[in-house]
This record gives sequence, structure tokens and C-alpha cells, in this order.
Amino acid sequence: MRRTGLRFLAMAVSVTVPVVMLAQNVAGTLVAADTGAPIGHATVVAVPKAQPAAGRATVYKTPVDSAGRYAMTVSVGQYQLCVYGAEPYLDPCQWGGSRVADVASSAAVSAAASSPLSLQKGVQLILRVHDPKGLVGQAESVHGGAVRAYVSGAGAAQVPLNMISDTGGIRDYAMFIPFNSPMTVFVSGHSLLLTDKAGAALSSQGIPIQVSPADFQMQPLSPPSLARMFPRPTSKVVHVYAGGPQ
Repeated sequence: MRRTGLRFLAMAVSVTVPVVMLAQNVAGTLVAADTGAPIGHATVVAVPKAQPAAGRATVYKTPVDSAGRYAMTVSVGQYQLCVYGAEPYLDPCQWGGSRVADVASSAAVSAAASSPLSLQKGVQLILRVHDPKGLVGQAESVHGGAVRAYVSGAGAAQVPLNMISDTGGIRDYAMFIPFNSPMTVFVSGHSLLLTDKAGAALSSQGIPIQVSPADFQMQPLSPPSLARMFPRPTSKVVHVYAGGPQ
């Protein structure tokens, strides 16, 4: 039977070990855990669980079509299936619960991979650096390099937050994190003092957070025009302030 609507693509990111085993298709569907709907236009990456004795392992990746389907050809072995670009749904390799595809031969598609790969929905965490005096820019030689921020918790040791906007007086660093998981946000400044709203230096122990869906629930506003003026928040925002050179 001819398949339509899906192209197979396998890309070796690093090939330093000769492939001597037969190839095997890994195929499946991405779905949302909360709705069961397919998740399209992401990327599935197959990462070998076992590292070779010498050199670097071969990593494969493939795009996901609009119906959530993916497929790739890999060598025989065991692979963790990671997902990138599916926000607000979370990469299972980053936050736990990743699927292992056991490709034992070239005779059949991996049973684990061919079943739906269900992704948990996350929430956007924004670290907002208030910098009305432009101190952050003065403290860096590379744009974005003056502030280092990462999250620990939920099985993740150090997951970095990436800068997503810079308006001059405010910089936002963000990522998607799981709901209902105790976490800690660590923030440090290169030659720059970062403080809380009261002007106290940030603790080396980090900023504890835990986000739940209840944090985004609001009482209905009446008349409806007020609801349009005050939209429901969709991100958890942590505020820090540039307080001058250290």
C-alpha cells in the first residue's frame, strides 16, 4: 500500500563510527496527553542509549507532518525518542518519560515507537530582568551573555533559559516547564549585581517555584469588555532587577 502525506528523512548529526548493521524504520505519531490530538510540525530525534567505545554516537532526526506522523531509518539498537519544537508540549527526554525504541532487527518497525508518543503540556516560565539604566548591556561583550539562568528540578539538572526578547529596559529569558513540579530558578550576572524587588541580592540557593493550572484561573469579569482589557495570564513570570556592578 502506498503511503501519502509523509516523507522519510534520517539525518546523521555526527557519524564517527562505521554503521555495519542493517537499517530499521522507526515510525509513530505525536499526540497531546491532555487532548489526544495530534501534534504536528515538530522534530523527533532518536538518541542512542548506548555510547560507542570510541568516537561519538550517530543521532537521527526527522520532521513531523501536520497529522503528527514521523518516520526515520536508524541502525539496530536502542534509542530514546526526544521531541523538539512542540511547545507548549514538553520534550520527554528533557523532563522525563521518554520512549525507548528497541530496534532489534530490520524485519519490523519498533513496537514502542509505532504506538502514539504522548507529550505532556507545559507552561512558559519567563525570567524578566528589569534594567531601566541599561546596566546589563554595559556588563557584557556578547549580547545576552551578562545573565545566566537555568532551572533545576523535575528530573532535570540544569536546563538553561534562552533570551527571547530585549526591549532595552527589559529582557526576557524563557522556556517551557512542567506543571505541579517543585523547581528552582538559578540566576547569576557576569560582573553584574542582580536583586529582588526589594533590592536584596539574589540568593545562591535560587528562587523556588511551583506552577499549577490554578495559578491561571481567574474569576469571570463582567461586562465582557473587561475580560478583553485584562486577558488571562499564560506564563509564570519571575522578576529580577539589575542593581549595578558587583
